[in-house]
Amino acid sequence: MRASDRTRPAVIVETAPTPNGDLHIGHLAGPFPAADIHARFLRARDRPVVLSTGTDDSRTYAPAAQRRHTCAR
Repeated sequence: MRASDRTRPAVIVETAPTPNGDLHIGHLAGPFPAADIHARFLRARDRPVVLSTGTDDSRTYAPAAQRRHTCAR
């Protein structure tokens, strides 16, 4: 790694949370802890880190799953 790379912030963007059913182990063992662990590792090595996440309001599977669930009753 070049010396200039050590001073540039590492940007880590977690995947957007998704409403895909009931709470399951994937919520705990998925990408969120991995991104946090990686950020902590870099910070421990004195690298500046920007850790971010967001939402995606244009996903279509949530409304489609809701229609399937509603129509199945």
